[in-house]
Amino acid sequence: MRFGTVVRRALYAGLAAMVVVGATTGSAGAASINAASIGASSSNSSSSGIASAGTTGSSPKGPPPRLGVAGGAVPNVITTPADGVFQYAQASQSTLADGARGYYTIAKPVVAQSDAHSLAELAVQSSDQKQVIEVGWTVDRALNGDDDPHLFVFHWIDGVRTCYNGCGFVPFNEPGYTAGMKLPVTSKPVQFNILHHGTEWRVGYNGHWVGAFPDSEWGNRFKVTGLVQWFGEVAAATASSCTEMGNGQPANSATAARIERMGFAPARITAAFATNATSPDAYSVLRTGTDSLRFGGPGACRTVPNIVGLPKTLAAGAITNSGFTVGSATPMVDPLCDNLNTVISQTPAAGSRLPSGSRVNYQFGAPPRTGCP
Repeated sequence: MRFGTVVRRALYAGLAAMVVVGATTGSAGAASINAASIGASSSNSSSSGIASAGTTGSSPKGPPPRLGVAGGAVPNVITTPADGVFQYAQASQSTLADGARGYYTIAKPVVAQSDAHSLAELAVQSSDQKQVIEVGWTVDRALNGDDDPHLFVFHWIDGVRTCYNGCGFVPFNEPGYTAGMKLPVTSKPVQFNILHHGTEWRVGYNGHWVGAFPDSEWGNRFKVTGLVQWFGEVAAATASSCTEMGNGQPANSATAARIERMGFAPARITAAFATNATSPDAYSVLRTGTDSLRFGGPGACRTVPNIVGLPKTLAAGAITNSGFTVGSATPMVDPLCDNLNTVISQTPAAGSRLPSGSRVNYQFGAPPRTGCP
């Protein structure tokens, strides 16, 4: 048996262990990433062209959350002046591994018009966080031209960012599995994974290899992880952003966005990750198991409640309980006296999203000077 065959079989075995551990029986995704698909992808890799270069100018990409000396993410908002503010809800684990995986729900968060994107991703990195490979889903109008989630890949070399879906990324050209493609919204977690195989880092989605970054991108200096992170990211114009992360629900909600079956290759590495959120009142993270978490939030904004029809005595409480400040309360003549001391109009309108603490004004019914009929 040739040496190359032995090496390939060893890698196949490692990948199979990575996929099977923690996977659900009968998963189409797990079934598709196997020895046969690796072989097919390898032949495609040698003949594929380079993917079309994305852009970082109109669609800024933040670095993965920086880690503090204690191993948790630095507990403050990370700011890149040219791009705005990046905020995170993340889990991380420092470990030497050949790759990592996570199963993510895919959402369609609302991105404020002034903001750049909201995404969820898996990132494998060198210990110093200068060499990075990322895969995940993103809602980014400038990058994708719509408000839907799309698959993306990205990488960093010596701490310098490259571009989305290109800049050295070699696609495997499997129909239906292309970097940049639109993804369906789903509450059933879908697999994203990254694995070092031979002389390249392979990137996978939903049980299929999408493409690879050759080791030569890093001068053959980056072949094993030192750190893995799973996280949500928002790129906003200011720290008080109305952009949602995940599906807009905070992590303490049972219906919040999820990451499950977080793991490594080889599978014998035990998940022991730490969690952190840079702005927990806006975007939060909650560990729900040894290899799972929920994350997300509505941002610094809240939804204005509907107070029309409420008695004046209850309107103030409804406003403050929703995270807003009571503004002006102005009497408005009610000729028929049908709505005395009842809210008959409000500004801003119910359903508007505004930063916490914003003023909500209302008008309430008052009797005419001549008295009620």
